[in-house]
Amino acid sequence: MAMVMPAISESSRPLYRAEGLPRPEEDDRERMRALLGLIRSAPTGMRPSELEKEVARAKIVPGTDKYQRYGILIGLAEIGVLPSPALPPMWDRFIPTAERHSASRRLRGAPRSDITAPLAGRRGGIDEQRASWLLDT
Repeated sequence: MAMVMPAISESSRPLYRAEGLPRPEEDDRERMRALLGLIRSAPTGMRPSELEKEVARAKIVPGTDKYQRYGILIGLAEIGVLPSPALPPMWDRFIPTAERHSASRRLRGAPRSDITAPLAGRRGGIDEQRASWLLDT
């Protein structure tokens, strides 16, 4: 049974407060808006490695190396902001290891790639509902 993304409901919107996570500041939100804008403007079919290089060139998150930028993009893919046909968002339900490995084998790329599923399967687009939720938390 797939779970509905809990943060969409009003009762779970202040999730970061309940869990003791840091509250994003306006600068954080501006950087996220800039990052999502850059991703929206990227051509369909752009590979994750090319997207990471675009993020680096735009200097949206200064002081990060490529692995930190991949981490940000992987996180966006795992919560479903960057949709992937390879795997459903990991935020919606538990994805067993066997299912993640099976999805990874179906993707293009080297098996030892630094870019893991679900980001490895992403080829464009943003889930606008999830992006809006992310900016509203």
